[in-house]
Amino acid sequence: MYKHRQLNEIQKQDLINYRKFAQLPLHEPPHFFDDINKSYILTASNFEHKHVMDTPERRKNLEDIFFKEISNIGQLYAWCILPNHYHLLVKVNLKVTSETISRIHRKTAFEWNKQDNALKRIVWFRFSDRKIRSSNHFWASVNYINTNPVKHYYVKNALEWKTSSIHDHIKEHGRDRLAQIWESYPVLDYGKGWDD
Repeated sequence: MYKHRQLNEIQKQDLINYRKFAQLPLHEPPHFFDDINKSYILTASNFEHKHVMDTPERRKNLEDIFFKEISNIGQLYAWCILPNHYHLLVKVNLKVTSETISRIHRKTAFEWNKQDNALKRIVWFRFSDRKIRSSNHFWASVNYINTNPVKHYYVKNALEWKTSSIHDHIKEHGRDRLAQIWESYPVLDYGKGWDD
């Protein structure tokens, strides 16, 4: 998302021209809406990856909001909320979810900016979605999301991170089954280039 800043003016114009030709949004991730519920991994980060969600209370508040809002429109399978970004694995109607995510972002930005006395701060930079293509992709996504706090060096063991679905998955599937899922659907270089 920030690679655009490293382009020269000719490269920027070429990129804009390509996005116009391909009928893509000029300055944001494209969303391809379907009328039916499908599975997606949704990712959003705080603007310029600043640590706006830097307290456990703030992350827990966002987790609670996601539980409530996503359960009204679809299913939440996996999640991880870090100090500067989050991942959700959901089965939803993307158009409805896009509106819901926008509303959540507006609400949390207003509340957090008020709390931090930073009323003009930009908190969120949209969100991206990746459609889940297969069962393998689904379970690799679960593994990726559950271990994301380790990937970003917040903890050494994923179980130490509170705002993550790994705790629910252990209760539901047990440690042995999660270990089998980890072995069967490895993360490998999942997320390389978009979650670095």
